[in-house]
Amino acid sequence: MVTRKNVSPTQAAIGASGTNKKSRPATASGSEPGSGARAPATRGSRSRERTRRKLIESAHKVIAAKGFDATTIEDITSGADVGFGTFYNHFTSKEDITSALFHDRAEEIGRIVDEINSRETDKATSTAYIQKVFLTRALHDPVWGWFIVRTQGTHQYMKEFYYARAVEDIQAGFEQGRFTVSATATAARITLSALVGAMRTLLEGDAPEQMAEQTVECLMRMFGLGEEESKTLARLPLPDYVLSLWEERSQ
Repeated sequence: MVTRKNVSPTQAAIGASGTNKKSRPATASGSEPGSGARAPATRGSRSRERTRRKLIESAHKVIAAKGFDATTIEDITSGADVGFGTFYNHFTSKEDITSALFHDRAEEIGRIVDEINSRETDKATSTAYIQKVFLTRALHDPVWGWFIVRTQGTHQYMKEFYYARAVEDIQAGFEQGRFTVSATATAARITLSALVGAMRTLLEGDAPEQMAEQTVECLMRMFGLGEEESKTLARLPLPDYVLSLWEERSQ
């Protein structure tokens, strides 16, 4: 979805999703997964990190296949081949590991989005590229795509996170004079729905030819660009620097 390089006050204000969590002891570190400075690596800490990564990777695959609501902690521990109780040495709840997973995956694609925003000064061009990155990434990494599709509607933090960023980008395009749509909140919700819907159709294999380009074109038209410019932006291939970063991540 449409993202930005900098975190806004709106994003910072987003709290926990409100999903009920089981009352369990805090993680061994006493903090949220991935937060704070890490102690020097020891054999024990390396083993702990490997187990944590296995749990996160298992959660990624299971949630992509079953969705957030249908996934159980037992599904996650079975996929990671660890005991049920081991889960609570690293995470406090299913919500906790999903948030850690979301931040982990957002960090991966964040480098590409940051590079686009730093190189492309025209907001319409950067927005079109970012939208195409998400749609293309879903095809290249179906597990990632299904994770986004199946958690976007059920994981409150993810919904608010993407929504806040979409609002910022559309507003920035409006202030730059590139977009004419002034109902940025409504436009952001439509954008998210369109991208997630297109991702699902692409992943299911039922997409018409050029659906990714057509989706970007429709969104550009909604933002206020003319027909020809919308088509031109939607048909632009992803730049080489984006493809290079993609290849680096795959290595």
